[in-house]
This record gives sequence, C-alpha cells and structure tokens, in this order.
Amino acid sequence: MLRHGTEPRGIVPAVVAIIVAAAAGTVAAVMGAGPWSAVARHPQVALDRAWVQAVEAVSVRTRADVRIAWEQDEQSASLHLTYDGRRGEHDGARASDGTITAAGAIGDATLGFLLDTRAIGEMQYLRLRDFSFLGGTSAPAVALGAGIVQGMLGERWVVADSATFARLQQRIGGAAAPSAPYDASRAAALREQARTHPLLMFQEDLGRERVDGVRARHLRTTINEQALAALIALLAGSESGETLAALLQTAVVPRVRDITIDVWLTGAGAFVRAQFPFAVREDATNIRLTGTADIQWSDWNVPVTMAPPPSALPLDDVIEQLFGVQPQPSHALPAGSDADADGLSDVREALYGSDLNSRDSDGDGYTDGEEVRNGYSPVGEGRL
Repeated sequence: MLRHGTEPRGIVPAVVAIIVAAAAGTVAAVMGAGPWSAVARHPQVALDRAWVQAVEAVSVRTRADVRIAWEQDEQSASLHLTYDGRRGEHDGARASDGTITAAGAIGDATLGFLLDTRAIGEMQYLRLRDFSFLGGTSAPAVALGAGIVQGMLGERWVVADSATFARLQQRIGGAAAPSAPYDASRAAALREQARTHPLLMFQEDLGRERVDGVRARHLRTTINEQALAALIALLAGSESGETLAALLQTAVVPRVRDITIDVWLTGAGAFVRAQFPFAVREDATNIRLTGTADIQWSDWNVPVTMAPPPSALPLDDVIEQLFGVQPQPSHALPAGSDADADGLSDVREALYGSDLNSRDSDGDGYTDGEEVRNGYSPVGEGRL
C-alpha cells in the first residue's frame, strides 16, 4: 500500500521523460527537424544541391544498366549495356575507369563484347577483352574482322586523345577538327553552371524507400531544357563540338520535356539512384527508339587514385594497321614516351621503323614527328 503523497521511485522521471520525448517528436514533426524532413520540405533545393555535389565530387562509383530497342520498317535491333566504374583523380587531373558489357541482336544475329575503359585527363584508354557475333548473313565477315582485331591487340590497351580524333577526322573528311581538351577552366565552368542551372525539376515526392540497403527518398523529376542545352554547349568546347551540339540541341533537347526521371536521394542529399524510360519516334524515317536507363551511385568522395596503363597502342596507328599500312611490329612501349624528343612517340617509332634515338631518322632535314604529321614516311621518301 502507498500512502497519500508518495510515489514509487523512478515513476515520475519516467513519466516526465515520456512526455518530453512525445513533445520533442511532435515539435520535430511540426518543424521538420532532421535531414529527411529537409529533403521533404525543400525537394527542389535538395535536388539542386545533389546535382552540384555530383559535379564537384572528387570520387564516386557508378553502376548503370541501359536497354535500347530500335525499329525501322521491317528491321529491328536491341542492345543491353551495363557499366561498372569509378571516378577519381591522377596527379590532380580527373580520372575514371570502368568496364562495359554489351549483349544485343541485329535482325537474326547476336553480338556481345566486354570493354575496359580508362580516362586520365584528356587521354582515353580502351581494352577489348571479348567480342562475339553469331548468326546472320554477315556473321562470318564480322567474326573474321573481330578475330583479326583481337589477334592483333590481344588484351592490350589502345590510347587516344582529342588530337588523335582530329587526325582521324582529317583522314576521313579531309579537314582537321580543332581539339577540345577538358581543361581546368571548362571544369570550373561546369561547376558554376551546376550551381546556376538546375538540371532536374521537382514534380512529386514518392516517399522513403531502400536502395541497396540505403535509406533514400524517392522523387519524381523532369529535365530542365535550358540547363540541358547549356550543358551540351559547354561540353562541346570546339568548332566541331559546336556542330555536334547543334545536332543534339535539335534532336534531343526538344524531346526531353516528355521524360520523367525518378531519383533517390539519401538523407544527406546525395544521389543513390536514377531511373527513366525514353521513347523517340522520327516520322520522316519511320524510326522508333525506346529503352530504359537505371543508374546507381555509391562511395561518394571516398578517395580513389588510378594511373595510366603501363603500355598502350595509339588508336590511329591501330587503324592504319587494319586498313592497309604496313608498319613494323609494335613492342608495346609506354604510350607517350619519346626518347629522342622528335614529336613521334616510342610506340610510333616502333610501328614506323624509325630510329628511337634519332630526331631525323632518314636525314632529310625534317624531324620524324613533322613527317608523320604531314603524311610522309619518317624512314625514306614517299607518303604514308
């Protein structure tokens, strides 16, 4: 029995604690305390911040799954692409590496490949690890070509930069395209644009969900056409890029207004997933393109460093080998190394048979690099 005016020890503090906790919960619910409520109360702000973080992040892991179907009259094709890669840095420059797998069909034929990619600054490295093409009337020729490429390259890396693509365009189209390296000023401009041109526009809050065990808020968005147009123009960065940008502005930007993108943000406001379907129909050519994209991000700003492959073959030299030029066998020397500083890398010296230790292998008064850049043999008279 308890006498009047007495209470069991601990009951009053417990009751007070319960009341305080309930009051705090009520205040939090009303005031929106915590990161989740911040995303819920200001979803557009959260989207803008997530976009800026995505551009400015030092490192991130990306996984993507893209499915595409193409139809025109009685013809059809499909492709399933997956990507798993990282973004980091090397000696202060942006860097990335990843693996692309593909499986698809063209009519009654099937194809597949496995490709490693790496980018260090403006240098792009590729390594084809597997390729197959089965069925269809062109299968034997394609399989033969793939066999030649794989036999020539093995699993060696191929390297290209903006100047390489300019040279290739000159050979194909007859005019050199100005290169557009992704320099620090353009990177800064991209970051500034991310702050001033929100890419995603909030439409609907679909609540909390889990993505790979991570709690996230599911938001439905659309693309800001003006921001996309500005982004394309910024990434073009050259006269040839402006031509491509103009094409994208006409063919892509007007169509994005019908695309909705579902994104998932963590409580801290970082992207963890984006998912969207797409469909394009061109009545003039009766082409229909449909598909889906599913992209996931993780390990934001976890330090990642990467380095160029120890050896790589220049892409334009590989193409020359494939289409008729008969260079000397390559010894797969480090890409970019130039022992005699003649403007022709050691890799190319080996391919053209020129002297690694002589700036002018044939003694005609022109350096080996000058001759090759102008289409002449570095080891004698005549054009390449």
